Amino acid sequence: PGQIMFAILSLFLALVASAIAYHGVDVSQPTSQSSFSCMKSNGYSFAVVRVYCSSGKPDSNGPSTIKNAWNGGMSHVDGYIFPCYSCGNPAQQMDDTISYLANHNDRLCRGQQHRRLHQVRHALARRGGHPVLVLLHLQQRQLP
Repeated sequence: PGQIMFAILSLFLALVASAIAYHGVDVSQPTSQSSFSCMKSNGYSFAVVRVYCSSGKPDSNGPSTIKNAWNGGMSHVDGYIFPCYSCGNPAQQMDDTISYLANHNDRLCRGQQHRRLHQVRHALARRGGHPVLVLLHLQQRQLP
């Protein structure tokens, strides 16, 4: 009896978890609006876009892919930094990414997440350490 109850409870929890799950995609290559629309129609709701390359510069495809993700119907779009370990100064890499995105009209979120991003940046500057990955939360806006 105990094993049957455990199996039923496990099945129930698995069904509940799948019912509230969100599906997303991580992209590091240029991705079109139609590709995001297709993903949206297949149950995907968020995208995480590479915005900084391990080669030591912002990803030039990031801004257009972010725009395509929003226009393709993604509910949430984040960016990620893949840092360059040999380039030094990880805080500067974050600053360069933030500036690059701002120059291409991609806005970082405001409020608590924005303050947290700056705390991470300052901690990196003090320690001189390199993160494996830093996520940047982007704020949806009306696109031209």
